[in-house]
Amino acid sequence: MKVLIDTNVIIDYLADRSPFADDAFRVLSLCESGRVTGVVTANAITDIYYVVRKVAGRDKTLEAIRTLCAILDIV
Repeated sequence: MKVLIDTNVIIDYLADRSPFADDAFRVLSLCESGRVTGVVTANAITDIYYVVRKVAGRDKTLEAIRTLCAILDIV
């Protein structure tokens, strides 16, 4: 099953935003395990970078985005 992952779900996880970070982790874990195919838009990647960079810094944000690109399909 393919699931479109909302930008805020990814930001919630990467920025550890309460109370949503735990649920976001579960969604992304399903994608990583292959139980579902996670899909995110290319525009979402730039939004994620912009928001998370302020919290985590440039290098950690880029590393997180590389990981996301490995486990999610970009459309």
